[in-house]
Amino acid sequence: MKFHLNKEVLSAIGDGHTLSSSLRLSKFVKTGDRADSKAEVDWVCKGQMGAPPFSLSEIPGTETLRMKTKARLIINQSGGILENANLALHRHFSCPYIPGSAVKGVARHAAWCEWKDCDEEEQEVNARILAEVFGNPTGDEELDKVLSEKYMVDEHSGKVSFLPAFPVSHFKLETDILNSHEGKNPVPVFFPAVAPGSVFEFATKPLKRGSIFSLEELSMFATGYLKDGLEHYGIGAKTAAGYGWFEEVQE
Repeated sequence: MKFHLNKEVLSAIGDGHTLSSSLRLSKFVKTGDRADSKAEVDWVCKGQMGAPPFSLSEIPGTETLRMKTKARLIINQSGGILENANLALHRHFSCPYIPGSAVKGVARHAAWCEWKDCDEEEQEVNARILAEVFGNPTGDEELDKVLSEKYMVDEHSGKVSFLPAFPVSHFKLETDILNSHEGKNPVPVFFPAVAPGSVFEFATKPLKRGSIFSLEELSMFATGYLKDGLEHYGIGAKTAAGYGWFEEVQE
């Protein structure tokens, strides 16, 4: 990764901190430490990072969707140390990205919410669509019952692949802060976040397996669920506070 380092930042970071360019992860502080210093996070946010040199639309058979962050985006913040910047940074391209598992998760949540809001007749139809896109069993007892009793659907994996999402052009990282209100001496915690207005490219790819729906239909269902999830539920951490919400980019 390419970073501008100066004496002030290095002094603030302190001795014993390492920068590793291994293919596993890049560590910005010692394992086991928490980044309490704003200088550490500022250092990460000022790193020279650009969009990857490719577009997901170049992959044959994919349906792409470009969405722009309406607020800050936090992905992979659950780690207790500033490892991989406490943000999902791609180990080869050094840019923030959204793992495919998270992309599929928000699309599946949107599909499930839509299914819950339907009347009984629509639920039966949407249940089959949901199972084809995301797999069966679904993890929801009521939904699995409909699939078992109405359609006698066997266990199978989903027939759509959800690819990791990458920034396409303009994006930047910002230093965010979380203040703990426990105790008399709260310690502020600084962490990096993707700034509002950053454009990401999402992609789904229907798989050539036996399905009652065509590849075009599967792609339409998956992309629709994904767009709905990003716009109405958000992705990543602190979505209840407005983080991770997207809007579609108008060409």
